[in-house]
Amino acid sequence: MSKLLIRQTLRLPQILATNLTKSGQFSGHITGHQLLIRGFSQTSPMNRIENVLIIGSGLMGSGIAQSCATTNRFKSITLQDISEDQLSKAKTRITQSLTNIKEKKKGMWYMDSDDPVMS
Repeated sequence: MSKLLIRQTLRLPQILATNLTKSGQFSGHITGHQLLIRGFSQTSPMNRIENVLIIGSGLMGSGIAQSCATTNRFKSITLQDISEDQLSKAKTRITQSLTNIKEKKKGMWYMDSDDPVMS
């Protein structure tokens, strides 16, 4: 994990260079999207994320966990919260959402048996 952070730090000057005008003036801000595209777009083993930890099981946290789970790219996805009640609500929310997705996709011709949502 530390190698990934170091690599992103080294790539920052490249991002800054792309945002300079011809006169050498900085042309604006660096968006998070630019950082993600430049930091994670390559397929080298160093950029593969295997384990995901999401802290906070509210609407956003449970949505991120569900998105990660449906991509079927990660070895483990952990949703963490200080409240057991929030975790149980998140589990219910994710289960209900996946059930709704499964019902909507049922019978669609482009779905295959390898779809993580369908299993």
